Amino acid sequence: MFGYVKPHVPELRVGEYELFRAVYCGVCRSMGRHTGTVSRFTLNYDYVFLAAVRMAVRNEVPECAARRCIAHPMKRRSMAEDNDSLAYTAAAAACMLSEKMSDDIADEGGFKVLLSRMGSPVVRGMVRRAGEQNSPSASRISELTKKLYDLEAAGSSSVDETAAAFGDVLAYVFSSGLSGSEETIAREIGRAAGRFIYVCDAADDLVDDIKKGRYNPIHKLWGEMATEDRDGKIVMSSLTSESVRTATRIDLEKLGLAVELLPRGNPLLPIIKNTVYLGMPKAMDKILGEPTEMNGVYN
Repeated sequence: MFGYVKPHVPELRVGEYELFRAVYCGVCRSMGRHTGTVSRFTLNYDYVFLAAVRMAVRNEVPECAARRCIAHPMKRRSMAEDNDSLAYTAAAAACMLSEKMSDDIADEGGFKVLLSRMGSPVVRGMVRRAGEQNSPSASRISELTKKLYDLEAAGSSSVDETAAAFGDVLAYVFSSGLSGSEETIAREIGRAAGRFIYVCDAADDLVDDIKKGRYNPIHKLWGEMATEDRDGKIVMSSLTSESVRTATRIDLEKLGLAVELLPRGNPLLPIIKNTVYLGMPKAMDKILGEPTEMNGVYN
């Protein structure tokens, strides 16, 4: 995934921040145990969010213990003990990385393809090591991402269509192996988060994609209007940025509705809410710039 889903730390209470850091370290430790030491270098905040949601939707409270690790050998840090949700997250991360590398090999060029070809056997080893038990289906992820890649290869000019396709991928990743209301809530959280991530990534890469001639759904939709020359620098146009902001806010509203269905009282819930209501909008503003006033309406 992409790293756009993280909490706004200044608004976390001390205990909440300590728990968030413990889950982060717990995911890292679980990746080392279930998918190998190398996999730990692929950890990002999106997977911590996945682990937190998987635990919260089942109303699990992570057990934490003070441990040392390679990154912090001198001082013990609180780390979430390995559990089914952390092990699942490690496996999901390996499956998603494997799919991403396959796509890079098929579509990219130059040094990036070389790196992907060299790393692909290692990543496949991560997936095999994770096994099929308590793991999303790599073939199902591949099937869902193929729908997205087909849309991109066809040059789809619908941001909504392509974002929905990636939303379906994360809907599956977040909910696989769950049942009943747990599956429904996790699926809707994953779907809304996936749409948000896809649009943010497209906006973040817009100018670079145009320069390199790569597909970008925002550019396909808006064409030359997608960018503007601002003081000699090509940037996303104001009209496009506000349209993207509106789209992502709709997805965040849907995400918030799903998050409100998580069990009350779970200590992970404040961290998840902070991420959705503060952290993700901050990530969006970092890409698009601060909101502007257009036609007398604050957007």
